[in-house]
Amino acid sequence: MTYALDDIADINEVLGRVSEFAGRVASRETDVLTAVRKTMEDRGMIMTFEPASETDKTVEAVDSAHAVFRTVSVQLIATAAVSYSKRTARKVVNAVPSLLSDDAEFIARGLSALYELALAYTSDAEVVLLDGSLMSFMLELVTFYLKLCNTEDPAVKAVREYVDPDYDGRYNVFSIAGSRDFIAGLLTRTDRRTVAIPKASASQDAVRYLADSVLGDGEWKIGTALLERYTDRSLFTQVLKSGEYFVYHTTFKRNSDKSTLSGLTPALDYLAGRGENGGLTVVVYRPYEWVPAYKVEIPGRVPEREVEEVVKTLSASIVNPYVKEHLEQYMADVFAKRFVRALVTASSVALQNAVVSSDDADSLLLLSYYRTGEAE
Repeated sequence: MTYALDDIADINEVLGRVSEFAGRVASRETDVLTAVRKTMEDRGMIMTFEPASETDKTVEAVDSAHAVFRTVSVQLIATAAVSYSKRTARKVVNAVPSLLSDDAEFIARGLSALYELALAYTSDAEVVLLDGSLMSFMLELVTFYLKLCNTEDPAVKAVREYVDPDYDGRYNVFSIAGSRDFIAGLLTRTDRRTVAIPKASASQDAVRYLADSVLGDGEWKIGTALLERYTDRSLFTQVLKSGEYFVYHTTFKRNSDKSTLSGLTPALDYLAGRGENGGLTVVVYRPYEWVPAYKVEIPGRVPEREVEEVVKTLSASIVNPYVKEHLEQYMADVFAKRFVRALVTASSVALQNAVVSSDDADSLLLLSYYRTGEAE
């Protein structure tokens, strides 16, 4: 493609206007960010730590992936949960057959979350990383168990045997996942720390805490400005410097009726602040200038000394500017996605082989049609 000189001049004019606008915004935002940092410093909210290049603690990350693979009359819900540490890797890979159902995606997400937490529970690492917020895990599981236990949908009922405690005792993680009691045990353990790492690029929980509890609106209406313009990552990447973090405590507000029906009341009560040391400790930290700020959630009200230990341990998993996740978390994510792709491919081949080897001609015809039971 070629451009005339007039076209280039027009493009330069547009770029000039964009640059001028960006400059005005940056100047205004600098004032807001300076005010936020000064307020946090005045209140003693910003803590410092020395990032570690290595740690003597064992760190294991758990992640999962899922896919719903549809054939003509059935669908397979493929799930893979993987844990990775520098010492070992573990996995739970499963394909759950189901009738066609609109609930398949809910089931897939619920199974992924369930097996991910089960792997975390069976870990012997000192720090276990979960990919996603604890709130998201609990909401996924509440929806999953409500659908699993309170429906007559044949497609959903067919899945129950795969999360039954008595199903195939050879796979320890399946028997654990069948019971909901272990989830509260995972959250309340004190012999090691379970750390959830939310996707801070989209969340505003820490920004909202700062806006509501610390800044308020005042003359500048800074609190409102923060919520309109920033996510947790974008704000604290600019406010925090290398080797700094801040901590706050919060609780999870739950729907009592739904949590009771789902059977997850003990775990949800703990996150809601009921019981000794219940609640949630949230930490936002920035280990180096060449990475963004990270937000982590730790179940319970964690003492400040232990928070600093967790932050130092996590900083040792930030290895270079090109992998902006914690190393163990990145590896678990890669393995989980690859296992699901492999599982879908293998299941597809197995189904086609079963149909091809069948003497039933109708089976071959079924495989050929994307839609069945509809007028052509």
